[in-house]
Amino acid sequence: TISTNFNAMGKIMAEMILNGKKKQIENRCSLIIRNSL
Repeated sequence: TISTNFNAMGKIMAEMILNGKKKQIENRCSLIIRNSL
């Protein structure tokens, strides 16, 4: 499963909106290896 940190993504987006800045950022994610594979 590939998952992202939604809390961090929300904080970054809120800062961008409040500062009126548009930029491309890296969406960090993590790979979770599950036993079901």
